Amino acid sequence: MPGTEFNDVEDSCYIAIFKNTGAINDGVAANTWYVGNIFMKEYYVVFDMTPKDERGLSYIQVGIGRQNNNNLFGD
Repeated sequence: MPGTEFNDVEDSCYIAIFKNTGAINDGVAANTWYVGNIFMKEYYVVFDMTPKDERGLSYIQVGIGRQNNNNLFGD
């Protein structure tokens, strides 16, 4: 994301993905990653629970693709 999204200079660059490095808090594991709204407004993000729900595995899958601005839902 350009720095202007964060009240910084345009030459700065940020990625809107953050890692929780603290201890387990309210049931959230210490190594949880967060993807914010700023990231999601330009990308199509799909959270696939299939590995955990249907196969009993200990993870989920996340698919990320560039958003198609010609076919937006909710606009």
